[in-house]
Amino acid sequence: MAGEDVTALGVAELAAALGITARRVRQMREDGDLVKRGAAKIDAPHALNASLGWKFLANRGGPRPGKFEAAGVGWLLGHRGLEVGRDELTAWQTAAARWGLSEDEALAVLMNAAALLGDKAPTFATTKRRRRAS
Repeated sequence: MAGEDVTALGVAELAAALGITARRVRQMREDGDLVKRGAAKIDAPHALNASLGWKFLANRGGPRPGKFEAAGVGWLLGHRGLEVGRDELTAWQTAAARWGLSEDEALAVLMNAAALLGDKAPTFATTKRRRRAS
């Protein structure tokens, strides 16, 4: 269907994508672990990244990260071995805006996620500013 939002899935579709039951997806939604999109949809990129993040961090000990930090961990895992630059950060901020996060909040979440990953986090590109001639 033209104009259909493919980033929002229903419970059954998301359950199939995650390999879990629809009942578990509903429970996660009710517990606030997933980002709701309207009355019956869930943000798929968030759910997929958060699921990956929680699975990856499950055996590390410590408290379970929140839904945004878990999504950040999952997103960063998809960039392992790569350099995260301005374009990637913009893509992350765009996704996070759908979840209700400001640009600054999205970057803070991503930095917290990188800290959770430690040496398994991808590298971040840095830009050098030119000094003005005096």
